[in-house]
Amino acid sequence: MQQPLETAQLVTVAVLAAIGGCEAQLRAHIPATLRAGATGTEIIAVLTHLTPYAGIPRTLNALYLAKELLAADTDNGEVTSEDAQAF
Repeated sequence: MQQPLETAQLVTVAVLAAIGGCEAQLRAHIPATLRAGATGTEIIAVLTHLTPYAGIPRTLNALYLAKELLAADTDNGEVTSEDAQAF
């Protein structure tokens, strides 16, 4: 059974964040996750959920990158200001 694209992208973002050192890949996959239908709030929630499993440093690295990308997408009208403020 195939997962919906939105779910698959959220899992991809979570795994890349947990691995650490994958900022270039996250820079591509976070916007792709938004295009697949996820909200900025959902991305932040998935990344926040990683904290006890992946550790605070990896989680914070991913959260700060997500915040930067969400803010940039807000400027382009692709993300609501509420999504960008999720973090």
